[in-house]
Amino acid sequence: MTRTGSIARAYAAGFKPCLGLLSKKTLMRQRFVMAAEEILRENGGARLALADVAARLGMSQSNSYRYFPDRQALISMLAENWFAGVEDEVTAAVVAESEPDGQVTAWVLRTMRAKCERYDADPSLFLAYLRLAGGEAEAVARHVGRLREIIRPAVATLTGETEAEDALILLEDATILFRNPFLIAQYRATLSEKRARQVAEAIIQAISQH
Repeated sequence: MTRTGSIARAYAAGFKPCLGLLSKKTLMRQRFVMAAEEILRENGGARLALADVAARLGMSQSNSYRYFPDRQALISMLAENWFAGVEDEVTAAVVAESEPDGQVTAWVLRTMRAKCERYDADPSLFLAYLRLAGGEAEAVARHVGRLREIIRPAVATLTGETEAEDALILLEDATILFRNPFLIAQYRATLSEKRARQVAEAIIQAISQH
């Protein structure tokens, strides 16, 4: 497991990695992430103090600085963990498709599914993450950029390289309802894979070279 999000999920499920693979510091940082999520779930993201997370782990605040220099560093890791999990799932779905049109459809559907599943599993935690995301513009931009790079080769194949950038913008704009977590939380009851697939197929038809 090379991605931080994958490590967090495995550790939370009871996986006990060898310290030769993961340092004690890395494991402790993951414990901080899990404890922080517990607090976010409880208070909806209204407050997250490094001292509170340390106390939940039975650690002094001064000792917590060995793992995170400040609250912002912990929040940044929380955001990157969440984003990494989504990106892993989307990458796997795209790679599993052999044709570019199938890859574009998979990109839209898996992004929606990943975020809907997180919302359905724990709405309180999902909304707490959204509250934190309001102060993490750079992390959000990196996430959006990485998702874009996952699908760029397929789009370029459909459109030709010179038209790829405009086609990517069109794809992102047309499918934002199915990918933006704020919109997913607001319109979850009306979202469906059928709607997302229909939009994806319409965009593929619009951007494909004839």
